[in-house]
Amino acid sequence: MFQYQGKSYKSLNALYSAYKDQCAVSAPSFKARLDGGWSIEKSLSTPKGFMPGKPVYHFNGVDYPSISGLYKANKAHAKVSLPLFTERVEAGMSIDEAMVAPKKKTGTSSIATEHDPLIVEGKQYDCLKDVAVAYGVKYNTMIGRYRRGRRGDDLVILKAEDKAAEAAASAPAESTAKAAPFMVVDGVEYASENDLCNAFKVNRSTYRARLKRGLTVAQALGQAEVADGRRSAAGVQRYDFQGASRSVQEIAELTGMSASTLRDRLCRGATLEQALSNQRFGRGVLGERQRAKTAIKRRSVTVDGVTYSSIKDLAEAYQLPYYVVQQRISTHGWTPEQAVTEEGRSRSITVGGTLFSTIKDAAAHHGLDVAVVRARMNNDWSIEQTFGLVPAPHVHMYQGQSYSSLAALSEVTGISVHRLSNRLRSGLSIDQAVALGNERIVGPGRYNETILKRDPALANTPALLYFVSLPLNGELKYKIGITTKTVRERLSGESPNFQQLAVRADTLMACYLMEQQLHQMLESENDKSIDSTMLDGYTEIFDLDDAAVNTVIELINEV
Repeated sequence: MFQYQGKSYKSLNALYSAYKDQCAVSAPSFKARLDGGWSIEKSLSTPKGFMPGKPVYHFNGVDYPSISGLYKANKAHAKVSLPLFTERVEAGMSIDEAMVAPKKKTGTSSIATEHDPLIVEGKQYDCLKDVAVAYGVKYNTMIGRYRRGRRGDDLVILKAEDKAAEAAASAPAESTAKAAPFMVVDGVEYASENDLCNAFKVNRSTYRARLKRGLTVAQALGQAEVADGRRSAAGVQRYDFQGASRSVQEIAELTGMSASTLRDRLCRGATLEQALSNQRFGRGVLGERQRAKTAIKRRSVTVDGVTYSSIKDLAEAYQLPYYVVQQRISTHGWTPEQAVTEEGRSRSITVGGTLFSTIKDAAAHHGLDVAVVRARMNNDWSIEQTFGLVPAPHVHMYQGQSYSSLAALSEVTGISVHRLSNRLRSGLSIDQAVALGNERIVGPGRYNETILKRDPALANTPALLYFVSLPLNGELKYKIGITTKTVRERLSGESPNFQQLAVRADTLMACYLMEQQLHQMLESENDKSIDSTMLDGYTEIFDLDDAAVNTVIELINEV
């Protein structure tokens, strides 16, 4: 039982929910603050970023939870970069001095730091350029020596390898020398990889992916057959059927029965005659299924003293898209704290002839939210349209009234621009997007539980849950999805070369719920390299091993 402001609450979650609108942090951070010894009032009212036991930085009468937050708030007064400012503060320099103290010259920031003096033959130089001038050496030559690890007197004393490297760099190129071809195939020379792929009509990404898989150049170009290494012909079990030895797949094709169902029954001890029958087997008649153990690998991360079980949980706690946080950490090398507290790489932008150092500065100058600006730019709006210098490119119609932007529609409906935009991108109409109100929709895609619960007729529409394999970028991938059409009608337009592995017929609601369970079970195997330029249902693509494939087939076929 928790007491606060004269009221009692059965649980911490109930207390948090009652004051959620007043709290500046997520529920996990709120709990961590209480566990760290803070009072309920302090835990609710303190701005995001501050946590028990973490240092607080004071500057100009304001408290900041991090060095980077302090720097950003006072960036206009800083004379140095954030990394150097952080290094100075951590080394014990005062914040005032660390922000404005001039840097020492080094010639180039990528070559030496301000704490790396250049002393050559007893004399100190401010930068590499001064050393180069003093000894009559080209500046680029001096940089090359420094990058090869030379320091002190070694910068001006030539050694054998330096002489060879500098002689090669200064030697004039032979104008008559013929450039070596990129590759020779069947006696024909190709100047580049692009020319080679164009000649054999092979996509360059596909060519590279095939080489990465270990195929030969001829196989990558489609000039030699590639053996199917998934299972050798000798390893396929065969059965006597209709006077011949046949595989499970061949028997299934002859009888019109699902190969996965037939294989499942045989593996559980059924005879071929039982496996081919239409009878339903009671519990205990056949053996238990061999379920694959597919462990979901999660990467725990800690931010502001709170440990999250996965990057997805971290993104949800800070109300950021999962893919944004994932890319910042995995692709760009950001720390988890940077991934959820920083806005991204600085990007200068010119609006109406004025240069702004970042998109955020330009948005603030024009009185716009930076999220709205980025959304417009992502939708291919011009700079002038994005910042309202010329009319918007789109008109949204709602209840007979036209709106020049989602922001204008948002003011009338009370639904955020971000939420409206996401719903329209998922395939909903303006009327459907507004009708959902401010309720959060759980689950991606055109269909979701909220919409289906509000429309019983739609929820009971006959549908199919399908599991197929399909080639993408030269590799075999797997897709789990739902459709109210046939599987071939659904996939023929975007991936006609699919192979159907399992299909389940049920109501749209039942298919949707099972699809979400499968997606959640296979979350760690979801292939994030596939995007909307390759496939419409790109979020439903998985990279699975044989054990996981069999598990999915069994679950879909399970009665």
